[in-house]
Amino acid sequence: MNFWHQIDEVTRLGGKRVLEIGKGSGIVSDRLRAMGYEVTTVDIDADLKPDVVASAEQLPFGDKAFDVVLAAEILEHIPFERVSGALSEIRRVATQSVITLPHAGSAMIGRLRIPWLCDIEMFIKIPFFWVRHHNKYGNEIGHFWELGKRGFARRRFRALLKEARFSIQKERIYADDFIRIFFVLQ
Repeated sequence: MNFWHQIDEVTRLGGKRVLEIGKGSGIVSDRLRAMGYEVTTVDIDADLKPDVVASAEQLPFGDKAFDVVLAAEILEHIPFERVSGALSEIRRVATQSVITLPHAGSAMIGRLRIPWLCDIEMFIKIPFFWVRHHNKYGNEIGHFWELGKRGFARRRFRALLKEARFSIQKERIYADDFIRIFFVLQ
């Protein structure tokens, strides 16, 4: 579901020039191209064959070169004290952005169906605020930090977004994809 939500959030923003930071499998960029978007991929890993090999901390593009930046689960691969630089670069190259991050925690999902009237879905996410992110140099999947763990509350990340002059248009955890959080920014 993660890929679908990424595509949905990008297409809702309008604009046709999309920068995807962190190419990954290429599923999202391939689908957006098939939908008529002009997509440029950038990744620090040349083996993934991005259009441009570069770091999110130094994007080799002009100011406002893109309508939308999609940075899906890449910022946690940068030490937290350097994330503000990457956010400033994202803000510099586009007017709108979709950022997703892993969000540690447990979720409870419930559904109440009232026949002939309505369905009510309930979703509660409890962050792992008592769990410390053990390896500050990156764990086995290269994460230096994760939202929801001790020391990395959402309000701390929101402060970085504000510092980079972003306005949060949407902040959401989807019930069908509760291990990550989406930020839609202007």
